[in-house]
Amino acid sequence: MEIELKLLIAPADVSRLRRFTAPAGWSRSAPKTKNLLSIYFDTDDFALRQQGIALRVRRDGHRWIQTVKGGGSVKAGLHSRIEIEAQVARAHPDFTKILNASHPALAELFASPELRERLQPVFTTRFRRTLWLLESAQGDQVEMALDQGEILAGSSATAATAAISEVELELNAGNPAVLYEAALALVERVPLRLENASKAQRGYDLCAPPPPPKPLKAAALDLNGEVSVEQAFQTIAWSCIDHLQCNHNGLLVGEDVEYVHQMRVAMRRLRSAFGLFAKIAPAIRDTDLTGEIRWLASELGAARDWDVFVTETLPPILSHTLDSQGLQKLYDHALIIDAANREHARRAADSPRYQKLLLRLGAWLNR
Repeated sequence: MEIELKLLIAPADVSRLRRFTAPAGWSRSAPKTKNLLSIYFDTDDFALRQQGIALRVRRDGHRWIQTVKGGGSVKAGLHSRIEIEAQVARAHPDFTKILNASHPALAELFASPELRERLQPVFTTRFRRTLWLLESAQGDQVEMALDQGEILAGSSATAATAAISEVELELNAGNPAVLYEAALALVERVPLRLENASKAQRGYDLCAPPPPPKPLKAAALDLNGEVSVEQAFQTIAWSCIDHLQCNHNGLLVGEDVEYVHQMRVAMRRLRSAFGLFAKIAPAIRDTDLTGEIRWLASELGAARDWDVFVTETLPPILSHTLDSQGLQKLYDHALIIDAANREHARRAADSPRYQKLLLRLGAWLNR
C-alpha cells in the first residue's frame, strides 16, 4: 500500500525548499537527483481509468519499472492506494508481473486478452526528481520528493501539456500523521498547497478535459452498529474535510454562490461532530483546533449571509414593489458588499492559514 501526501509548489519557491532544514528531532539525508520518464497505458475509451486503475512503465536510470495503482482513497491530500511494482524488460507492460502478484481482482482484469490488446500509450510524464530521506528519533521514515517537469498527452506536434511542480511525502515507516507533521514544518518555511489530483489524473484530464466542476453536497455516510465511537468520529470528520475540499477550488475560481455555502455547511458539520462526540470522548476536545475551525467558519459566514440577501431575500421584494427606486439602490449596494465578502472568503480559503488547518486536522485525526 502506497501512502503519500502531495503538495503543489510554485517554481519560484523551489530554491527555498532546497534549503529546507530538518525540524527538531528529525534528520535529513543529502539530496539525490534523477530524471524520470513515465508512459501511461490505457484503452482508447479509458477502460482502466473507469475502474480507478493506473498502469505505467517508468524509466529509472537504465531500468524500466512497471507500476499498477488502484483503489484506495484521498483524504486532505493523503493518497492511499494499492501499488504493484516490478522491473520489466522494455517500455511496455509485462502482464505476467501483474497476473502473478497475488491481487485477484487485478489479475482477473488483466487476464483478458481483449483488454491487453487494446492497451496503448495515452500520455507521458517527464520530470526531474530530487529525493531526501527524513527520519525521526522514533524511527518514522518519510521520503520527500521534489518533482519538476511536465505531462504530455497527444502527438508531439499537437501535444497538450501541463507543468509538474510538486512535493510528495511518502511514508516508508510510521504513522501517516508524520506526513502531515512534516508538511506543517515545510509550510512554515515555503508556501505549499495540498493537492488531491495525482499525475495520472492530471494526464487523463489532458486527454479528455473533464466537465466544469459543480458545487457538491456532503456524501451519505456508511455508519452501522459495528463501528466504534472513534471510528464513527473519524468517518464523519474525514467526510466533512472531503466536503470542504470538494468545493474549495470552485470558490477560488468560480462565481456560483453555492460553493461558499457548501464549504460553510462542511464546517458546521465538523463543529457539530466535535461538540457531540466530546460529550462521550473528552479526548476529542482540542481548543486550538476548534478555534481554527471557528475562524474558517467565520470567514465564510459573511459571504454566505450576503449571498442569501442578494439572491433570495431582496429579489422577491423588488418584484412586488411598484416604486422600487430606493430598493434598487439598496440592491445595487448590497451586490457590492456581497462581492467584497466573497473576495474575503476567497482570500481566507487561499491562505497559508487554511492549508495549515487542513494539515493539522490530518495529523490530529491520524494520531
